[in-house]
Amino acid sequence: MPTQRPSPFPTSWASLLPANVTVASGNDTNSTADDDYDYPIDELSPPLEEIIPVALVYFVTLTLGVTGNMLVIVVVARYRSMKNITNTFLLSLASADLLLVCICIPVKFAAFFSFTWTFGEFLCKSVFYLQNVSALCSVFTLTAMSLER
Repeated sequence: MPTQRPSPFPTSWASLLPANVTVASGNDTNSTADDDYDYPIDELSPPLEEIIPVALVYFVTLTLGVTGNMLVIVVVARYRSMKNITNTFLLSLASADLLLVCICIPVKFAAFFSFTWTFGEFLCKSVFYLQNVSALCSVFTLTAMSLER
């Protein structure tokens, strides 16, 4: 008969947990992940008076970010007179910002409504990487612009 491992929490900590939460040891095969997150759905939903302002701010930010950055990209790429060193840096900055806006805003907006990750394994691994890459591209482009000036 296998020996049961002691709880990693002192008994005083275990008394602070709600009654429906169990502390599982590393080798406990009887517990499932669904047991730990069994909350009523109405407690997890934010009220409507919080959803509307947040949704409005995210929508306006996404719309202005995509529109403005796309306009910069189209104008600099299309017109020959706009192709100089400074505008090339602006093109790079606009593309990095467009990537950041298209990745960050929808994910942050969806995370506002959920306490768990629902986008799958690929997005779990790639979304934070792309956020950091686009932020670093913006920082390095601004640094290169200031050095060029």
